[in-house]
Amino acid sequence: MGQELTFHYDKEVDILYLFAGKPCFTDNYGIDQFVDVRCDVETGEIVGLTIRHCSVTYPELLRLRPREALHAFLRLLSSVKEKDGRRMLHQI
Repeated sequence: MGQELTFHYDKEVDILYLFAGKPCFTDNYGIDQFVDVRCDVETGEIVGLTIRHCSVTYPELLRLRPREALHAFLRLLSSVKEKDGRRMLHQI
């Protein structure tokens, strides 16, 4: 990937933020009731995910070491598909 990957887990509200690359302006797309995909407004490239209720919906992400988390992040990103103009999260 070659981009810096940043994780931030806010335990108080149980939200995991995943960012790839440098901060940029994004459009957010809800792909299910717990996950938003963030896309760079200029390129349309997926640059991050926001996962609500992470300890319940994707608890395995909170237990991973950074390298493993990178691979999980990439799998999640690659599972985002467009269907009828909507971005959807497919099971990985």
